Formats: sequence, C-alpha cells, structure tokens
Amino acid sequence: MSDFINNQILSAINQRFGNIGTATALSFSGGNVSLTLELNGEAEPITLEVRELAWNTSDGKMNLHFSDLLATKPWVQEIFRLVAEKTNRVISFPDSLKLMPLKMMLPKKR
Repeated sequence: MSDFINNQILSAINQRFGNIGTATALSFSGGNVSLTLELNGEAEPITLEVRELAWNTSDGKMNLHFSDLLATKPWVQEIFRLVAEKTNRVISFPDSLKLMPLKMMLPKKR
C-alpha cells in the first residue's frame, strides 16, 4: 500500500478516535489488515488484526466481510468475539467515493 494512502487512513482514524489514543501503524497484506494503537490508560500498545477482509456493495452500502478479528489484549479479543457474532462478520458503511482507496486495496467478495 502506498505511504500516502496509509498516512491518510491513519490520519482519519486519529481524527475520529484521537480522544482514546493514537494509531501508530497500519499494514495491509492481501485481505489481512493490522493496526497498532497506543490507547490512553494502557501501558503497552495493542495490535488489532482483521483476517480475510473483502468487500462488496449492495443497497447503496459498502459491506466489509471478515473471517476473524484478533487483538493482543484479552479484553479487546472478547469484545471482538461479540462484535463478530453480533454482526455475522459483516460491517456496512454508506458507499461513497471516500472509500474507493479501500476498495482498491482489498479483494472483492465473490
């Protein structure tokens, strides 16, 4: 992934969630995404991983499908387990041109 897009994504994450910490690293490898965060109140950084991330669109929404969510902190791992269960491993957003770079980096779900 280009450094420009990587920095844009990190900047957007930090603008949205800056009150809880700082996103310091992001990497894409095929459909796998890894994000490192330094959260306020946590002594050590936390790494979040999304496995087999792919997208499709339907009804004006961009749907992100994933096989697993992983975290290096047990309490976050449990939250991820609940999210995966509740969402049936799909998270949807309004489809917009702002999401085009993400579509270019991830495989389309077939």
